[in-house]
Amino acid sequence: MKKKILLLFLFAAFAAFPQKNREKMNETIATLFVLDLTYAELPLDFLPSLEKRQKLKIKSVEKISSQNYSLDEGDEPLEGVEPTAMVFAFEFDNNGRVSKFTYTDKRFDNKITENLINYDKNGFFSGFTRKVTDLSGEVLKTANFKPLFEGNRLSEIVRVDDKAAPIPNSTLYTFEYRPDGSLKNALFRETSANYYFDEEERISKIHRINPINFYYDKSGNLVQQKGWSNLDEDHELWNSDYNYDKEGNLLSSSTTSPYLEEEYNYTLGANGLPVEARYKVVAEDGTEGINFEFRYTYRK
Repeated sequence: MKKKILLLFLFAAFAAFPQKNREKMNETIATLFVLDLTYAELPLDFLPSLEKRQKLKIKSVEKISSQNYSLDEGDEPLEGVEPTAMVFAFEFDNNGRVSKFTYTDKRFDNKITENLINYDKNGFFSGFTRKVTDLSGEVLKTANFKPLFEGNRLSEIVRVDDKAAPIPNSTLYTFEYRPDGSLKNALFRETSANYYFDEEERISKIHRINPINFYYDKSGNLVQQKGWSNLDEDHELWNSDYNYDKEGNLLSSSTTSPYLEEEYNYTLGANGLPVEARYKVVAEDGTEGINFEFRYTYRK
């Protein structure tokens, strides 16, 4: 009897551990999609934590960006988000997992890129479909991707044909792990962007053209970024600092570099989620602002 109870205990512990790993990896994959598709910055202020999505039963969130407007002396600041420049949107399934990410860019190419993310019966990422349309809805291109595994570890995400067979030389991501099984780095093959992860599997460094390092507090909040400006031949350092309330909700951020100063200030709703944000940048050629609105829907 004792042996049977011990085996059941070990089985339960083993089953719980992979579930936590799956959830963390699912979040990592969704984050990578956003970073590579939009060049967004961490932390993703429009992606509530999985815990908060489940607790509040969040169904979707949109982050809507106004176009840039002048804040030079004598200029009136823009109110609201019209005319709109960009829209970032997440949809979540009943378990709080990201099921869809859509990026609309009305600034340059006037395209909508949609990523539909799928999960297997065990709740792990099983592939996604990327569809690009113009603003009228005409489909410009589609592509399907699926994961490849070495043992129980995700090793690659590759493009597949209509029969779900990998297309040669079409790897989108490759993943590398530490001996203990924790994620060490992920490489985005299209741009050679390399993502490095700390022992807690948080992004600690991104190397695109030049490196950016990320630093966290004891609660796991991102508190600082340090990077090298790719606009400066001497690679002078720039810094971003992040401020949170006692509940861990992002309140503001500021960036300083030899060329400009930036700041974000957030207005939070009753549940700690951002509802508005204002961005301001001061550069040699003038001062500009951007407004953001965050819109949510909830499950009943």
